[in-house]
Amino acid sequence: MNTYLEKEFHKLVKILNDMKDIIHKILDYTGKLFSEPNEDFRRDARKNIEELINTIEIIRRDAFIEALIYIARFQPLGRELKLVEAYINVYYDIYRISRYCGEISRIDNIIDNFTNETFHDLREGFIWATEMVKLAIQSFIENNIDIARKVLDMDNKLDNLYISYLKKLKEMEKVPKYFAAKTILARHIERIGDHATYIAEKVLDLNM
Repeated sequence: MNTYLEKEFHKLVKILNDMKDIIHKILDYTGKLFSEPNEDFRRDARKNIEELINTIEIIRRDAFIEALIYIARFQPLGRELKLVEAYINVYYDIYRISRYCGEISRIDNIIDNFTNETFHDLREGFIWATEMVKLAIQSFIENNIDIARKVLDMDNKLDNLYISYLKKLKEMEKVPKYFAAKTILARHIERIGDHATYIAEKVLDLNM
């Protein structure tokens, strides 16, 4: 890749770094919903989550256009084209992660708050998912295969968490409101982990 191409491609890299900073904030605010009992703080956190999601959506749309312009102008082939496609997909994965955080925030607002001990396993699950996302994005930016593999190895924990809720749900004749909410939350957390693995898988794919 020549110097001019590198300069133009750096625009895509910068977009990813901007999205990384925002998704870190969203994950932090969402995580606080599982630990911060103060309702004023929680209300502000939910508002911040919504605003940051809107920002990520705008950036993702602009990023998609920027990537298409890059492809149209420079007509990359082989690995270069594959890399641009990977960036487009990672932008989408980060956007989807933000949306699942938004759904978690919405459940917190409508149904219940998550600070009591009945949500302890989900709090731990969200912390785990957050770490997966951060490592996955790091692995992509640094093209680090070892970190990417670590993310893939972490995924089973969230899958098992969600499956455990489905099994318990199957055994219940009547489902309590709080348990229905917890099952939905477990699904959202599991999906956040899935998108982290998608990002990590792209690192491995680019290095095949």
